[in-house]
Amino acid sequence: MKRVLLAAILVFSLAGSALALNQDTPASKRADAIVNRARQLDLLNHILPLLLTKDQINKILPVIEKCRGKVKQVMAKEAENLKLVEIEVEKAYEDGIKKGAVPSRALLEKLNRLFFGFSILRNAAASENADDVYAVMKSCMNEGQLKVAANSIDIKRYNPQADTSKMSDEEKIKFFIKDVMLDPLSYDVLVALAKIAS
Repeated sequence: MKRVLLAAILVFSLAGSALALNQDTPASKRADAIVNRARQLDLLNHILPLLLTKDQINKILPVIEKCRGKVKQVMAKEAENLKLVEIEVEKAYEDGIKKGAVPSRALLEKLNRLFFGFSILRNAAASENADDVYAVMKSCMNEGQLKVAANSIDIKRYNPQADTSKMSDEEKIKFFIKDVMLDPLSYDVLVALAKIAS
């Protein structure tokens, strides 16, 4: 059980841990900027072949902005739920450090359920957001562009057991949307492209 909880916590804290270790020094901020720019290069690798026009980008950006708002709402809800267990978690930690008391199984199971619930809500929001972006992309992009999006991501890298031959183009495009278009760094890439697109 502890390993399961640890894995769940790890998923939600990787970015925060990296920042905590770096402690916001000038060197770490620069390193973070380079990592972000490298990710944006990867995003460009998937976005540029779509050959999006300014008009298409300007139709896609508002729905992405709306999706970003939904993600913020999910994160705010998670923060509210975490506050409800904060005292209990802090007391268990203090008891562990000062008294050598192992955290109770009940508390660990409670936290595991909480993090599992977070995962469900995040996945539901991601699916809803992908549906919204897909609807806009389908309405403003041509078949060739949609085919490029469908074939852009090697889904087997994420799930080696995936049988992509049984996936529809819509499913592949929604995977592309979640991985590329809804990446937090993608919005700025699209804004920059819109400024120079014809």
